[in-house]
Amino acid sequence: MALTKTPQQVYEGSPVDPNHRVVPADARRLSEEIREEYLAIGANVEALEALDIEDRLDAMEGTVTAGQISKAPVELVAPANVTLSGEQTIDGVLTSASRVAVTNQSSAQQNGIYVTASGAWTRATDMDTSAKVNLTTVLVEGGETHGAESWKFWVADPDTFTLGSDAIAAVKVDDPKSLKDYLDAEISGKVRQTVRRTSELGHAAAVASIAVAENSPTSFFAASEGYSDWSLGFDVGNDLAVGDAIDVVRALIDVTATTQVIRVKVWKRALSDTGTQGAGPGQAGDVLLQTRDLAVSDTKLVPGIARTVEFPLEYFEAEEDVCYLVEIDARTAGDERDALGMGWLTETGSQRRSGYFRSSGNPATWANLSTGSALGITLARSVPATASATASDIDALRDARTGLDGALEVGLFRQAATLGQGEFGFTSGIYAWAQAIVGGVDTPGGMPATGFRIPFKAAAGATRVRFRIWSRPVGAWWLSQAPGNTFDRLDADVTSTLAELGLVAGDTAMAEVVFRFPRLVFEDGWLHIWELEAQDDAGNRILSAIPHRTDGGFTTHQLRKWWRSGAAVAWSAGVTSTTYRYPFDLVIDGYETAQAPSISDKIAAASAEIIGNAIIVEGIAGRSGDQKRFSGRLSLVAPASGTVTDEELTLTPRGGAAILWSYLRNRTEHAQMSNVVVKRASDGVVLVKNTDYALIEELGCLSLQSTSGDNLDVLVSYDWTSQRYDLVSYVPATGEIAVTKGVDTDRDAQERIPTAPAGHVPLFNVRLGASTGNEAIPVWDVSPAGVRRAIAADASEEDARNRRLLRPVLRKLRAGDPVTLLSYGDSNFAQIGGGYSLAAVRSEANTIYHDRTLDSGGLLHDKPIGADILAGITLYDTGDGAGLVHTRFGIVWELIRALEDGYSSTISYENRSIPGTRSEALTYHGLDSVRLSAATGAGADFAIIGFGQNELGQSYTRANVIDICEAFLAEGTLPLVMGCFRPNLADLHALHTDANWRFTQRALREAALAADVPYVSTEVLYEDGEAMGLSGYDHCAATLDLHPGPYEVRRLGARLAAALSDSL
Repeated sequence: MALTKTPQQVYEGSPVDPNHRVVPADARRLSEEIREEYLAIGANVEALEALDIEDRLDAMEGTVTAGQISKAPVELVAPANVTLSGEQTIDGVLTSASRVAVTNQSSAQQNGIYVTASGAWTRATDMDTSAKVNLTTVLVEGGETHGAESWKFWVADPDTFTLGSDAIAAVKVDDPKSLKDYLDAEISGKVRQTVRRTSELGHAAAVASIAVAENSPTSFFAASEGYSDWSLGFDVGNDLAVGDAIDVVRALIDVTATTQVIRVKVWKRALSDTGTQGAGPGQAGDVLLQTRDLAVSDTKLVPGIARTVEFPLEYFEAEEDVCYLVEIDARTAGDERDALGMGWLTETGSQRRSGYFRSSGNPATWANLSTGSALGITLARSVPATASATASDIDALRDARTGLDGALEVGLFRQAATLGQGEFGFTSGIYAWAQAIVGGVDTPGGMPATGFRIPFKAAAGATRVRFRIWSRPVGAWWLSQAPGNTFDRLDADVTSTLAELGLVAGDTAMAEVVFRFPRLVFEDGWLHIWELEAQDDAGNRILSAIPHRTDGGFTTHQLRKWWRSGAAVAWSAGVTSTTYRYPFDLVIDGYETAQAPSISDKIAAASAEIIGNAIIVEGIAGRSGDQKRFSGRLSLVAPASGTVTDEELTLTPRGGAAILWSYLRNRTEHAQMSNVVVKRASDGVVLVKNTDYALIEELGCLSLQSTSGDNLDVLVSYDWTSQRYDLVSYVPATGEIAVTKGVDTDRDAQERIPTAPAGHVPLFNVRLGASTGNEAIPVWDVSPAGVRRAIAADASEEDARNRRLLRPVLRKLRAGDPVTLLSYGDSNFAQIGGGYSLAAVRSEANTIYHDRTLDSGGLLHDKPIGADILAGITLYDTGDGAGLVHTRFGIVWELIRALEDGYSSTISYENRSIPGTRSEALTYHGLDSVRLSAATGAGADFAIIGFGQNELGQSYTRANVIDICEAFLAEGTLPLVMGCFRPNLADLHALHTDANWRFTQRALREAALAADVPYVSTEVLYEDGEAMGLSGYDHCAATLDLHPGPYEVRRLGARLAAALSDSL
């Protein structure tokens, strides 16, 4: 996709004009177009693995601080691997002696600028030597997709770089965020490659090895018990195979405060030596193969906290008829044995595998664990570099990403900073505002910006807003004087109409406004003062209002502020000792940096590891550089469990071909089943799963295998375990961690997640009791906007785009005018019940069947959710004759409640959604002409388009949704496309896969972008970091397949409301 205007045209003019002013609409459009292109950016993993991360970070920062070396434009760019010979089609254009930028070769040393030919390509003369490569930047002139892009090449170490041998990195450089996007792509790719990875920081750390002989501990001998040395044997032919490659030992250990070194030895013993079978290592005849020392300071070990540690070994291969004994002991600074904790498990096998230990500091002999017990020591081999990233690779990438954030000072949008804590309203009688920011304090010296985001409202009579920036040295004698002093430097002076800013004169609601200006670089040791005032057409000042925040930690210069208490009154100076500021965010090419710090501790990092019924938590908390580490080990109470014998149940035919909760209609009393036996009641014959009956053990639901036939009485015996969510939190006042126990339940644990006690900061929702294993879901990194911090900027961009496109609706809401919204989608929006017929709802809104989710056939009628939870869903009689059966449950109703709370407008709702439908041109479906014409002709202000759940993975979704959007636009109704919902992991429907969900999400997003209509993503909530705070086995909990439950609906509704909220 070609840019509507190039960055030069937008920010510098064409031709370049030093007096050029940026048009806000052009800047927003450019940012959105660039963002769309970033969605397709690829990552060169091999090249990154070959480079030193720290050098690479230095190089990345250098591209920002040192600029670029512009070269002659290229005709085309090849962003994917290409053959460097022969004329070929690149980006839709056939080459012919063309100048081409090659940016993503599988061998990164091949990247660069080439001239194509019928034979081998040659490097362009302006980039054909080592000295000509670094920081080379080119504009792409042609191509169907990548024309008008700019690409930059750089190398890790320009002083030692050799062309043809060393890697060359390349990335689009329209703004600094492209560097961050590149690192994000690398991190994502490497995490996917890692063999054993749970979610980032919040789950067990990734490992960079594959177990050859694994012993996963289920119990633990703590270091405090005093044992000092441990060993475990591995028999070749039993525990190991001949030829197994080994270069890693892995063990769960803990140390004392006096331990300095962990020592690992590997011994070899002949299996034929029966005389030493019951003895520890080091006996006569044993051969010491290697000794490895690992300093405790080089690990993440904390005294009293058990952690899994990997010890690198010299590579060896298992030999025939041998037993290898691995010895692990702790050593003090004086090389004395020290107490060492060790994990263990129940294990059958020969005596030599049982494990050995020394019972005190330096005994000469070993003691032997009882038969049937083994130590949690694992032999492993490293993952080859070409197959997987190591844990250190991923950590280094994350450090690089964090370092780059710090270097650029492009932080994440924080709602609390922007909203402020109070408001100077119209009654304050203020006509102009000014606030100082300090280069080197609020921002690093040399940081650029293109705008300020400031909450603001203007009184009746205002038609425009003037925004200026004045600058003065911190040491200036006139430092305390009002802005606009004779000696001040004027850096920006921009006047915008209220319409351009999305404001309505006299609106009582505070609105976020981005005041943009030509790029300004903030200087270290300078005061930069922004000045803001509303005006009428004649330039007279008009009353305006702004929020304020009260926070500690500000310097005197940061607290400098001014205001005018009359239209023609001189400035009044704020008292610098008063600890409040007018809150603002800096905007850098569309990305925000919050400038007003929050008060409470922020969690910078946290990790959790669950071992049995214990959880080990570590993290970093604090603000403004005052950070502290915290850690702890907590016991978790096991959920209730039991055994059921011969539970009576009548099996009915399956309700559909797929194995779903909705189709397996016979439910046992408990879920999370194991050891299930189903017998025919009449004669006790044991039935066969997947032949006689279908069953989902996690959900406790089953039916006959067939979809027709007679019912069958059965007796079901099984073991069961309750589910529960506990909340692990951090207590800033004490520096400790705590656990809040949830409620044991069979199927709706997600609806009963405990809330954090007052003064606690949530860290992890811990799901216990599931047959899939205990799971810690991180919630510490969820931003105030309800999404993970790592993607909060993306969500903020989406919200800004949506609010821009929804301005006609927002104007009506701000003015208090009536607004009509319409839903046009499937069952998640229809919420139909009561024995409906499709014909009855085809072209009618708000029928007697709509919004009856608790009634027969409704999504929550045959439910896995407790009656006490559902009692919170109120029933209504709408006067349509159906009686007290209607509900106001669902994503749209959450939006309506938010709009009614935030605005004075009357909100009318037309529910024109139909269950089971897709976007297709079939009767009752999205492009059904009868249904569509009735909806588009309803005259709604905006329509929520909600398809996708019934067509996951289908190729037609994108084109169909575009057609639906264009049909609404043609009739004056603004459509808003809603993302779909991530399938439950226990859903066994062939189409309900994660890959299909992602495919359809992209199709819906692309359709909204193509039609230029708002898009509300759900992936920002359901993504792998789990902003929902849920296990994947609790997604779509209304029916445990594709229909969100009450907990999810509230969060999805809030995400939708962000598109129409002035307060975000």
